[in-house]
Amino acid sequence: MAERTEKIRLTREYIATALILLLEEKDYDSISITDISDKAGVSRMTYYRNYNDKDDILVDYFLELGDYFIAEHLIGAENLTLHSVMEKMASFFKANLSLIGAINKANLSYRLTEELINLLLKWIPEVKTNTFSQYSSSFYIGGILATLRFWWSTGMKESPTEIADLICSKVDENVTASFEQIINNR
Repeated sequence: MAERTEKIRLTREYIATALILLLEEKDYDSISITDISDKAGVSRMTYYRNYNDKDDILVDYFLELGDYFIAEHLIGAENLTLHSVMEKMASFFKANLSLIGAINKANLSYRLTEELINLLLKWIPEVKTNTFSQYSSSFYIGGILATLRFWWSTGMKESPTEIADLICSKVDENVTASFEQIINNR
């Protein structure tokens, strides 16, 4: 079973990498499933076993990498602060620069934002307790993602620590305290 799971993971990685490389050559809309399959070295059938359409590839791959990131850096970590989480998130974005660029070039940032909001609601179900919390969470996630996108678009000159400082300076102290209490009681 583990061998099959690893094969699926590698196939999906090949397909995502192929699309990232193709985006360096041509516009997203002009890239076909055949182009992606050929570049990845997989059949169209293998492609369709993994994805319904090409819009799924980049965002799903980013989210898969995000799951590994969360498991490695956040789950089970003690004394997390909003700053440490933002710094780790900025480092994750910087480490995945080509993927972030491909998502932006494919105009899929809106979808990534929606998926990250859903991920937050899954990771911190307490946010679902009332409508105000859901709107507040969407507001902060949107601001954080907009900040990370702007950082990406200006060449990521600032360090992840500086970006975390900037983000944390904009978050209300009560929100920070609530966030830290929730994530540290997992």
